[in-house]
Amino acid sequence: MTDIKLSADGDLEIVDGDMVIIDGPEAIRQHLNVRLAFFRGEWFLDPSLGVPYFERVLRKPLRQTVLASVFRDAILETPGVKALDRLEFDVDAATRRLTVSFTAITDSGTRIDGQQETEL
Repeated sequence: MTDIKLSADGDLEIVDGDMVIIDGPEAIRQHLNVRLAFFRGEWFLDPSLGVPYFERVLRKPLRQTVLASVFRDAILETPGVKALDRLEFDVDAATRRLTVSFTAITDSGTRIDGQQETEL
């Protein structure tokens, strides 16, 4: 997998006037980060894409089985990901944040650790 690198704030990474190209595990990690931050229905050209945050995640009460199903599917459907080794959730009621932490295994066997935070 090859992709255009995004900066920490989501803009295109430009070095000396050129876009930076990434591949391998770095591109898969970036794709996972973008995919998990993308709400279903957000893109008008294909509203079926994205994580069903409104439909299934941001519901009370939060159910671990639903969270596990939604995020496991989103991670495993990412191109280049072969398996999911770890999937954990932390709900902070005080700050109203859900943190999803995971370790994915790429097709080449590389382990990718990731984390996604969402406001509840």
